[in-house]
Amino acid sequence: MRGLNGAGKISRTDFKKNIIYNNPGSSIAVITQEIGIDAAIRIVELFAGEVIYIPRWQSVCRQVRDKRIADEFTGCNYDELAKRYDLTARQVRNIIARSRKLRKN
Repeated sequence: MRGLNGAGKISRTDFKKNIIYNNPGSSIAVITQEIGIDAAIRIVELFAGEVIYIPRWQSVCRQVRDKRIADEFTGCNYDELAKRYDLTARQVRNIIARSRKLRKN
């Protein structure tokens, strides 16, 4: 494993001991416990010092839903899509309009 700021090499055991056991509530400790040491170390190597935004699950699901609606849109099936996705026809129209705007940019 790479050394950190000239501090020498840190073993996975030391990482686990110092991060998880000494800082149990820290975000890196929680991430390490959830995804494992190797993946946590990789995240640190890739994004050290950066602020990372992680969207809410609901937001991710909405993006997937909106993409599906845009992909399934045939030009005149607003009501069908509204019923399928439990939305109003107006909401489907707004989703389609946003999708078209994004494609132009």
